Amino acid sequence: MSWPAPSGAYRRLVDPLARGVDVRAEVVSVTPETTRAATVTLRPGAGWLPHRPGQWVSVGVDIDGVRHHRCYSITSLPHGHRPDGHRRADRGLLTITVQQVPDGIVSNHLVQRIRPGDVVHLDGPEGDFTLDPGPAPTTGADHPPTAPGRPLLFITGGSGITPVIGMLRALDSGADTAPDATLDDVVVVHHAPTDRESLFTDELDAMARRNRGLRVVHVRTGAGAPPPEMELNAGRLDDLCPDWRDREAWACGPRPMVEAVESLWSGPDHATTRALHVERFTPSIPDGLPEVEGTLTFRAAGVSVPSDGTRTVLDAAEDAGLSPLAGCRMGVCRRCVVPLHSGTVVDRRDGRIECEPGAHVQICVTAAVGDVEIEI
Repeated sequence: MSWPAPSGAYRRLVDPLARGVDVRAEVVSVTPETTRAATVTLRPGAGWLPHRPGQWVSVGVDIDGVRHHRCYSITSLPHGHRPDGHRRADRGLLTITVQQVPDGIVSNHLVQRIRPGDVVHLDGPEGDFTLDPGPAPTTGADHPPTAPGRPLLFITGGSGITPVIGMLRALDSGADTAPDATLDDVVVVHHAPTDRESLFTDELDAMARRNRGLRVVHVRTGAGAPPPEMELNAGRLDDLCPDWRDREAWACGPRPMVEAVESLWSGPDHATTRALHVERFTPSIPDGLPEVEGTLTFRAAGVSVPSDGTRTVLDAAEDAGLSPLAGCRMGVCRRCVVPLHSGTVVDRRDGRIECEPGAHVQICVTAAVGDVEIEI
């Protein structure tokens, strides 16, 4: 290393977890969960803040010289607890459970190629998909007050179980969470294609045996899109959990499943009386968005790439070898906001068009329409 260099650069030769502009974490272990999923245990360095069960972390990994960021739910207990419910000295370990997705650069790397001793970059924790009580729906139904031991319902699909297992582990261990959340009256409805592809099955069943108030329903949907009889409508939910209308609920999983649950809680005909919390891994994208080819120019970097109008500005920037600041990748945290210099972009969540020079746009949910210059 030549002189001069930042003092932190020398320090990280000795301690790779030394604090720099981000929080670094060392990979401690990689534990297979299914043929397509693994739990990655991390030891964060200086600057990491404790999380609340259900929150997520943005993980940055360097692959072929390019840093890629993806968000993963934290599946470990809050610091200072262990699964048997006894407090212990904080070892400072953090776990995420990653399921491979087709052509997923980061998920495939974390499941298949990352090794103990490797270093990743963390940003977070973030998210409000937690056990904190939410507002009751405004459907005209009576709204009973939130009470200790409130009845809870978790509806999950695939890797959507990951934020929920963090919450359930916390409740099972006695970790400090929301003061009125317990396992006294909890129903978990988890969807997965097959037994082999279902995450945490044995742990959930063991947890239910320890806690008489916890009921776990395993739903097997089969390969591909679920058949019509598996549609998550009011009738089917009546069969799975007859009192679902009077339970505070959390839903996380594939977009069709989450949207079906939302329609049940928002519809005036269903008279739900308690709040619904939703976590999405991808933003909802309406049909009919403009898709115009052009050139996307990152002005500060002096880089231009072709654009077909279907991919976000953030994805295009990362594929070009750039590392713009990003967090949730769903348009929630607003960490990726940058000024538009010229051209037109479309918000892929709702089709809103922005063409005002200097306007601040969220590049994780924005796509270029034709030729665009942006301040990256």
